[in-house]
Amino acid sequence: MKIRYALGAAAMMLTTHALAETTYLPCQLYGNARHNCTPETPTTGGSLLTDQMEQATYTDDQGVKRVATVRKYLGAMCKDNICSVRGAQFNGEFVGHAPAGFYIIPRGWYLSPASDGSTVAYPMGTGPLYNGGAAEVASNGLTGEACYEKKMADFRQENGDEAMIIHDQIIEWEKACGLPTSE
Repeated sequence: MKIRYALGAAAMMLTTHALAETTYLPCQLYGNARHNCTPETPTTGGSLLTDQMEQATYTDDQGVKRVATVRKYLGAMCKDNICSVRGAQFNGEFVGHAPAGFYIIPRGWYLSPASDGSTVAYPMGTGPLYNGGAAEVASNGLTGEACYEKKMADFRQENGDEAMIIHDQIIEWEKACGLPTSE
């Protein structure tokens, strides 16, 4: 039983590689009190996001590196602004604060409010629960590179293709889009 718990705890802390450069993911309502905080689109039937699996490397209690098949995304239930993971091996682990409902989050992430009060998912070790700032949510509804490219295109359209963009503006856009800053 102890080995199973250790595997669960180790797997919980692993971060999905594809999301390594993302600093936050906004949560989108997709049903009655159901929120998707992943870069993927949930379905209402067939294959659910929480059924997706991936290979993860972890170190066991004896210091041996192992590979396990773990869930890519986890389901979290929030009640009274407290969220906990639901499902095999993770029943009840704290994963942040959000309004009541069901949330799908990447493994190794947690829920917390953004600067505008909306709920977003942050990678463990970053964001407000780790003395970091709350995410500045982009007003265009996009995140990551798509958000950044949209802000750049809007600036170019308004100011011309040759207009210079100062570094402070780039940093502001990166933060607003959930990207690592170039500071």
